[in-house]
Amino acid sequence: MNSTIQQPQLHDIYFPEKKEKSANLILQQSTDTGTGEMTCYDVAPGIQITYNHLNMDSCYQPLIPKEDFLQIDHCLEGCYECELESGTVSFLGEGDLCVDYLSKDKQVFLGSRIPLKKYRGITVLLEMETAQCTLDQGFQQAHINLVFVNKKVLQKGSKKVSTFNTQ
Repeated sequence: MNSTIQQPQLHDIYFPEKKEKSANLILQQSTDTGTGEMTCYDVAPGIQITYNHLNMDSCYQPLIPKEDFLQIDHCLEGCYECELESGTVSFLGEGDLCVDYLSKDKQVFLGSRIPLKKYRGITVLLEMETAQCTLDQGFQQAHINLVFVNKKVLQKGSKKVSTFNTQ
């Protein structure tokens, strides 16, 4: 079932209670600087894959998630820049992969922009508690521990973003 919601907040993907229950959800946003669209696929409880197609200066909205998330982003085209709570700026360019930890009840991102007014990428969003239960039940032999993965991401120093060029 497809569902399209036009709303001013693309970041509603972090708030499951705001989403309609559907396997495929399209979020759209228009601003005075352009448009953005996110096609979201709920692949399993707590696990979502999103295709992001943004043609705007920024889609930033203050975000304080109600749950802990591990977010994995891969940039296919364009670039994306965000300012973190620590004051550092993270840049995600074509071919880059980054892992973020979004902490419950804490604002991690203070701002973002899309310097080229173009970003096309994929996001894997894991709600830590629910996704861990899904992984434990469906992928027991893989021994995937999201808390361990998160600790490895945080070991990269005070910044919460690790960037790796995959090309």
